[in-house]
Amino acid sequence: MAFVHGTGNHPDATNDYWTREMIDAVRKGLPNPALYVVVACDFSKYAWAPEASGCLGKQLSAFIAANNITDMVVETHSHGGNMMRWLMSNPTQDSRFPGIIKTIRWVNALAPSSLGTPLADATISGNVFESSLGWLMGQKSDAVRMQQVSWMANYNATWMYGTAGRPALPKNFYAVAGTDISRAIPMALTCMATTSAATTTRR
Repeated sequence: MAFVHGTGNHPDATNDYWTREMIDAVRKGLPNPALYVVVACDFSKYAWAPEASGCLGKQLSAFIAANNITDMVVETHSHGGNMMRWLMSNPTQDSRFPGIIKTIRWVNALAPSSLGTPLADATISGNVFESSLGWLMGQKSDAVRMQQVSWMANYNATWMYGTAGRPALPKNFYAVAGTDISRAIPMALTCMATTSAATTTRR
């Protein structure tokens, strides 16, 4: 299992993003609870940046190789869902991506911002009160710009798989607790333990 965090730079994503308690609650259902990785990348960058998808590819491929992983479920939150969609939609960007895609069983995306989110619009171009949301989302970072509704509409129509008129994603993508990060984060984390009730969307 792999845990892929959302917007921002999280060098200690285990403790500062997911929390040890949540990770332990999820991984205990694995056949081997020791076989998991917590990705820690700079997702304040655009998805195609080396610090973002390049880092994601490096850490996932290293985990797969070191443990002979042949079947991997990926748990994401918020912008982490976009990062996995980017990886699965652009397999030629990085030589490691095809091997990762082959290994994935499915992706569980908690409150993914697949369609963008009004919070990003407010952060980038809102009024003074709305712009204060930047403190919650990376202070007008490139990743926040990506998650503006109009920007995600463009990516979904051109660079991403799984949306109308585009090729299907190579592996199933299960959206939990909605399709944007305006949903409460505690709700999304609560849903981690009930992913079997998620709606299947191979998109």
